[in-house]
Amino acid sequence: MESILDLIEMKFGVAKEIEKEVDFFHMSIFYVNVLQHFFYDAKPTKRGWKIIDDNIEYFIERDCNLVLMSDHGIARISAIFYVNKWLLEKGFLRIRSEAGGNLGISSFVESLRSAAGRLELIGILSKLMPESLKKRVAGPSLLDLVDWEKSLAIATGQGSIYLTVDEAHPDYEKNRNLVIDELRLLKNPISGNNVAKAVYRKEEIYHGDFLSLAPDIVFDQADDIYAVSALHPKSVFSPPKAWDAENIRNGIFLAYGEGILRGNKLRTISIVDIAPTILHWLGIPIPEDMDGEVILDIFSEDSHLRNRGIEYQKAINVIYKGYSMGYDEEMAQRLRGLGYLA
Repeated sequence: MESILDLIEMKFGVAKEIEKEVDFFHMSIFYVNVLQHFFYDAKPTKRGWKIIDDNIEYFIERDCNLVLMSDHGIARISAIFYVNKWLLEKGFLRIRSEAGGNLGISSFVESLRSAAGRLELIGILSKLMPESLKKRVAGPSLLDLVDWEKSLAIATGQGSIYLTVDEAHPDYEKNRNLVIDELRLLKNPISGNNVAKAVYRKEEIYHGDFLSLAPDIVFDQADDIYAVSALHPKSVFSPPKAWDAENIRNGIFLAYGEGILRGNKLRTISIVDIAPTILHWLGIPIPEDMDGEVILDIFSEDSHLRNRGIEYQKAINVIYKGYSMGYDEEMAQRLRGLGYLA
């Protein structure tokens, strides 16, 4: 935990070194997110935010324009929802009969990873383990256990479910409706709340040239639920373990500096509004294809930033060069250490 706090301090140290040399500086403090997931609002998390608060004061004293925002909020969870276990019990997911024995191995593997992740030992263990043991600890992949011919769906956790057939298949919509209908009825037995605040078809929330890559079903998990992909647990739900809190949709947005209306409480805004607002603040024309709109309400009524016209520029052409679907073990270990992979 101390190493995480040191990293937060180090990030601000870099920012202080270069702040006079740049017109714009962006810094992501991901580490406080880790603290909140594992400790929620306990002392370690408060220490992390105290470091952030103390360092923000440095930039305020130097009359810097500041934006403080998060891409989500956080809330304490009452239960872990093992979504693939649920799909298995409902018959939407099937496991190969010869793979049944591997689920016990996978259970031990998750317990080891959870403990190692909380103690920040993943990287150390990886270096010390012989290759033969690494392969055993890696465990069977969920994808290797699935009977694809008999399965209708599989989940990746945190609200994403993929069907095993594509949109062109005659059973695609029927299969999707079956899963959606059951998911909308599902209750968290610990709190009594719905597991999903809302369930969406991908075309209801995504658009663009790569819609086919999006999950076929996305459920907005309830604020007290953490949905994970692990398959082996004895039940669909369990009390929280190492993970004490989970992401929720509403985050924070604060602005300080030239032209900002102090004490103003904003309406609910979208995260996609922040980029065009910052560009407008900097006097840079906004690309025509950029999502979101300028949040004029943050500026004082007599400010030129509030009253001048919003300028646009032609879209910036970006050549799409594809992406790699290769497996990166180092990245996977880092994600496991943070609790994102089982």
